[in-house]
Amino acid sequence: MADSIKFEIKATATGFNIVQKKQKELVKQTDQQAKSQDKAKKSGDNLDKQNKSLYQTNLAGSKSFSKMNQTIGTGGSSGLVGAYATLAANVFAATAAFTALRQASQVQQLVAGLDALGAASGQNLRLLAQGIKTASGEAIALDQALRVASVGASASFSGVQLEGLATVARSAAIALGRDVGDAIDRLARGAAKLEPEILDELGIFVRLDDASAKYAASIGKSTSELTRFEQRQAFANEIISQGTDKFSEIGDAVDVSPFDKLAASLSDVGRAFIDFFNKVLGPLANFLANNTLALSGLIMVLTKGLIGSALPVLNTFAAKAAQASAAAFGMVSATQRGIESQITAIAGGQARIKGIRGEYAKNFKVIKSGDASVKMLKATNKDLETYILGAQKRIAAGEVKNIGLIQQRIDQANIQIAQNKQLMDLSGQRTEGAPKVKASGADASFSKRQGSIFKNLDKDPSFKGYKKAFALSNRANKRYVNNVRASGAQTKLFGFSLGFLGKPLKVAGAGVRAFGFSAKIAIKGIFTAIPFIGQLLLVLDLLVVGLVKAVKFLGSFRAEATTLEKTTKALGSQMKFVAENTTEAALANKSAAESLVISGNAAKELVKRQEQQAEAARKARKETNAFGKLFQGLFLRLEFGVKKFLILFNGLDGAVKRVGISFQIAFATAIKFMRPVLNAAIRVINWMNEGTGIEPIELIDGDEQTKRIRELQAELDALAEARTRLLSGESLSIFGLTAGTSDTLDAFITQLNTGGKAADELNAFLGGVDINGFAKQIQEANSSKSLAGFSPGVREAIEASGTFSDQLLDTNELVVILGDVLQQGTKESVRSSDAIQSLGETFKNSKEKIAEFYNTFNKKSSFSTFGTLLSSITKDVKILGEDSGNSAEIIETLGQNLSGAFGDFVNNAAGVKPLLDKVNEELERQKNNGVEITEELRNQIKLSHGLAKPYEEALIAGEKLVNRIIEAQLHDAARVKTLTSQAKIVKSMGKGTEASEKLRITLGNRAVAINTARMKDEIAFQEQTLGLESGKLVTAKQYADMSTEEKQKYATLLDARVALNMEGAKEIGLTEELALLGVAENEQKKRLLKLTQAQNATLNSSVKTTAILANLESGLGGKLSPAQQLAAQKVLANQKTKALKAELALQDARMGFEITIADLRMAAMGIDEKGRKLVLDDLRAQLKVARDITAEKIKVSEDAETQVGAGNFEGLQSKGTFASTNTAFDLAKEELATDAGKGTQGKLEIMNDALAPMREQLEALGPGGELISTAQQGMLTLASSFDVIKDKGLGSAEGLAAIGSAVTAVSAMMQASAKAQVAEMDNQIKAEQARDGKSKESVAKIAAMEKKKEGIQRKAFEQKKKMDIASAVISTALGITRALELGPIIGPILAVMQGVMGMAQIALIKKQQFQGGSSGNIAPPPSTIAVGGKRSNKVDVSKRASGGETSFLRGGQGVGSNANNFMPGAAMGRKGYASGGDGVVVGERGPEVINTQGDIIPNYELGGNKNMNITFNVNAVDGQSVEALLNNNQGAVVGAIRNAANSYGQDFLPEVNVGYDDLNYGEK
Repeated sequence: MADSIKFEIKATATGFNIVQKKQKELVKQTDQQAKSQDKAKKSGDNLDKQNKSLYQTNLAGSKSFSKMNQTIGTGGSSGLVGAYATLAANVFAATAAFTALRQASQVQQLVAGLDALGAASGQNLRLLAQGIKTASGEAIALDQALRVASVGASASFSGVQLEGLATVARSAAIALGRDVGDAIDRLARGAAKLEPEILDELGIFVRLDDASAKYAASIGKSTSELTRFEQRQAFANEIISQGTDKFSEIGDAVDVSPFDKLAASLSDVGRAFIDFFNKVLGPLANFLANNTLALSGLIMVLTKGLIGSALPVLNTFAAKAAQASAAAFGMVSATQRGIESQITAIAGGQARIKGIRGEYAKNFKVIKSGDASVKMLKATNKDLETYILGAQKRIAAGEVKNIGLIQQRIDQANIQIAQNKQLMDLSGQRTEGAPKVKASGADASFSKRQGSIFKNLDKDPSFKGYKKAFALSNRANKRYVNNVRASGAQTKLFGFSLGFLGKPLKVAGAGVRAFGFSAKIAIKGIFTAIPFIGQLLLVLDLLVVGLVKAVKFLGSFRAEATTLEKTTKALGSQMKFVAENTTEAALANKSAAESLVISGNAAKELVKRQEQQAEAARKARKETNAFGKLFQGLFLRLEFGVKKFLILFNGLDGAVKRVGISFQIAFATAIKFMRPVLNAAIRVINWMNEGTGIEPIELIDGDEQTKRIRELQAELDALAEARTRLLSGESLSIFGLTAGTSDTLDAFITQLNTGGKAADELNAFLGGVDINGFAKQIQEANSSKSLAGFSPGVREAIEASGTFSDQLLDTNELVVILGDVLQQGTKESVRSSDAIQSLGETFKNSKEKIAEFYNTFNKKSSFSTFGTLLSSITKDVKILGEDSGNSAEIIETLGQNLSGAFGDFVNNAAGVKPLLDKVNEELERQKNNGVEITEELRNQIKLSHGLAKPYEEALIAGEKLVNRIIEAQLHDAARVKTLTSQAKIVKSMGKGTEASEKLRITLGNRAVAINTARMKDEIAFQEQTLGLESGKLVTAKQYADMSTEEKQKYATLLDARVALNMEGAKEIGLTEELALLGVAENEQKKRLLKLTQAQNATLNSSVKTTAILANLESGLGGKLSPAQQLAAQKVLANQKTKALKAELALQDARMGFEITIADLRMAAMGIDEKGRKLVLDDLRAQLKVARDITAEKIKVSEDAETQVGAGNFEGLQSKGTFASTNTAFDLAKEELATDAGKGTQGKLEIMNDALAPMREQLEALGPGGELISTAQQGMLTLASSFDVIKDKGLGSAEGLAAIGSAVTAVSAMMQASAKAQVAEMDNQIKAEQARDGKSKESVAKIAAMEKKKEGIQRKAFEQKKKMDIASAVISTALGITRALELGPIIGPILAVMQGVMGMAQIALIKKQQFQGGSSGNIAPPPSTIAVGGKRSNKVDVSKRASGGETSFLRGGQGVGSNANNFMPGAAMGRKGYASGGDGVVVGERGPEVINTQGDIIPNYELGGNKNMNITFNVNAVDGQSVEALLNNNQGAVVGAIRNAANSYGQDFLPEVNVGYDDLNYGEK
């Protein structure tokens, strides 16, 4: 190729021979070195295998291996085996020591953790642990007590509860023979974890439900209301209660095992001893844990140290170690000599190549001597390579004549290049090996020196010997470190150089090894001195115990002294705790609640411990003998003196601190003064460090320095002020010997001088004074014999204690007062602390129940769970999608996991489905070509179509869709309900106004829009899952191919679509909105129309009132004139017509609106056009009927308007007899043409009505005319009665009624005839009186006429009496018969009563006597009517209507059994009468009112007494009884009627023979 360069190399035999010879020598030397290295490696491998074997053996194996040291290695055995056995033994010892150190460290960590927890809660947990230890009978070690305290504190148990649990556990363990520690651990854990099963083995069977119920009842709660904290309290209390009941007697009678106590004490002593080493070794262990390299070095050093200090064969092993070091030194030296030999061989065999100059010619002699540096060799090779390239170019260009010579030089140059590279490697190894040789020599010398020193120690293990060994070791250490430093050797990490750190680390390693050497000597000395130290400690402890026992024996100190010692120690511990944890500094970073809890708890525990100590001291003093009291007195005075002396040094520590703060203030002031200079220097330093990556130094801020100075000064002032609060010597003297030396005073001062709310409360309780001020108040009270100087709280406490009864507070009483004041002065803080802790526990332990309660209000969507999962999937895919290189991973993961409905949802997404279709087509082609379709192939094809991004986009879109649905399902219901409620209230309150209707439509449409948006999203989700386009239906074939699950989903989708359509139908479009607004406007116009009508009525009333007032002023009276009335009627008629026309226009408009709305509503619900047309046609027809009715009303109103005033014209021809007669006969003519007028009764009635005008004229002529009128009407009545009897029969009810009517008619005619005769006689008498009247003849004539008149009257009276008796007989018979129809009980009773009354009536009628004649009219016959059947349908309004014509026509009420029994409004509807609202004639039935709407209120609706009570004497019999009555009394009845008729010159049934039993017409 044109761009390639070809190199042609020709080798000659001579050149190869030289190279092969040198290479053989080099290979030989290399093999020697490799063999040496392999040998060393093999030894190392063997050692490594042995180490691994040793490491993997268990402790038992280590022990066994250590025993082998006694036999292995002796005699001819190898010393190395013995060394390994000894090493194993020490490994076991070291492991045990490490475990002990670690466990002790864990206890220290536990203590530190408890201290921190106690400081945070204000509880002295160390003291609590000591109490648990005491309650256990000292049978457990302190570390176990600490763990129990930790568990109890975490469960919020009180100290009393934990000590109670420990006491129960101790008693149970004694009773059951179990370990006390295990029992305490079980009870503590079981109570804290609420696990009764843990307690069963101790014989304590507590059930949580029972304990909770018992505790809940004690605090007034239900069991379900208890918090977790309260459940623990209940459980612990029940454990203590049950355990005390079961085991307290055994626990009190039997003490714990002394060996348990001893084991616990030994554990505490051992832990304390190991703690001492942990304080020293702890920081070292921490350093080594963070520095693995140093740890590795120390392990090697300590390993050697252990071997050298713990094994009897240490000297031998040390000697062998020295030998190994010497051997290693020899090996390193041999390796170095081999390297030198190779360099000499290679370099010395080179021959100079002519023709090459430069660095090659310059350096060749040095190279040949073997002293060339790597740099020199590199420069030489560069010249050789340049020569080769140049020579080859010349040969290629044909510039060389002696090609063989030049080619030989090229070959020599290539050989020397290779040799020089070997020399470079060997030179580097030589350079590196020299320091190793020196360092190895130093190691060998140091190892030899160690062995010598340890050998001398074995000979002289005295203190002097160890002192000498330390001196020798120091010199050896210094020499060794100096030698390593001078060697220049470096430390490498895995064969790699550490750069500039290599040499320092090598020196540091030597220093560590040297330190290890000194440490081994020290450890050897300590272990050597242990027996002596132990003996000394034992003797001292025995002496101390003996002395204490002697003092107790002499002073008669019993258990009280031990209790006092414990309580005093506990109080001291609590005072220390309060002083350390409740200072202002300690509480500075705490919240208000935390400070309150810490202060309150600390004060509560302090008060408790003070009370215990004071009580123990009181008992101890009381129980001691005289010698003991002497001791007590001496000790108190000695302690008082010491305390008074120490007061002189009060504040000494504060003074030192003040000096330190003063120096800090001076330093800060100097910094502030020198700030400009210092800042300038800082700027220079920052400028120099620019670009180095070093953070710039911040400039000194003058304001910060000023702030710092102020803070320091405030701290200095606080120290000065705190010094004034310390107890003074004068105050100590005031408190006296007992109080001054009491721990109560110390506790009081401790609490008062700390920080926190308890200290503040105590100070306020004292009245704001410090301890010295309180002492002065005590002094003043003793001198003044009054408590007035104390604060109210202190005064009450002293009065309650009764210590001031002798008006003196002595030193013993002051102890009591100090305790009481301490307790009273901190109780509110304690209560508040307890409350806030309880509150915190309630919240902490009630979170689950509170959360559970609030979870009941959580509303969940049906998509919530799916939405959470989808969001997580989408998030992960988006993260993968950020890197385009993850496409294959996305496709592979989704391909493996997308299945089921969710897979359909994603795969049917708009961006995914088309690509998947293409993928499936490609797979189908591959399959047809015989390719096996694997998941890998499928993913590759998906990847080739770029499906990763569409998948991501589909998931993102799906997440958005699902989140919208979730949001809608959670919130839309409330929003829609609110909008619906608003729409309802707007509709209700708006009264259908246009504005309210518009707002209602808007609100309703908003609700519909919210629902439809959610439903559309839900449908879109379902459609995408099924792979359907929006709104598309599946074909029958597609449906048949669906699975059951898919069919169910499809059915759900169809239901959702229907629901969406129904919801969408609720939406009101623009056209429908306009129509609805038109309806609202139409309703408003109707209201306005009514308003106009009301206004017109008001105006008319106002005009009428104005006209009436004007008439009054004009003297025309308080009525409207006819003209004014007519004008008002015309206005009213016109207004009515206008109102009807306006109403018609509104109806037309509303009809259009309603048809439009109906059409749109039906269309929205999917009703087709044909169906809508049918409904709308019927609706139009219905609305048209209502319109036509209004139109007809308009016509009537217009007609009425044209007829206004026509009623004022009566007509000249409308009055008089002829007009009345014409009217009557016109009416008769019309009535005859009706169906009712065609019958006999109808014709008789028509005849009666037609003759009414004539009868009125006759009656106007006087009694004679009345007689004719009555006779004429009676004849028609008789004809009607006979017609009824003929048709219905005499025995029928109708026949009875007819007979009654006939009797009445005959009686009326008789009375009319008598009246006419009497009137005629009166006229004759008047005429005679007018003619003469005075003469005898005239007077006689008048008397005769009077007598005749009286005879006429007497006869009429007798006739009437007979008719009345006949009527009474008929009425009584009918009443009895009718009464019997009422049943077997009431019927007979009423029949008897009816008969008695009838007989009484007949008797009264018979007793009537004629009272003489009179010139007046004869009274009409009584209105006794016998009712037996058909009622009359006519009312004689002129005579026989008991209410009268006026009552009838005015809407009154009549009482009776025929037509006279009329109801209110009976005349309504008759022509010519108004029924209210028709606007016709008014006032014809009494006063009527026209209201403001133009309506007429009839008379009967105006109020008042609308009913008129008219009483009829009605007697009734049934048809059968009537027939029997008439058959039995035929003669009497007919005879009575006949006599009456004959008396007036008339016949009555003359052909009837009243003597026969039967009435037979035409027979005698």
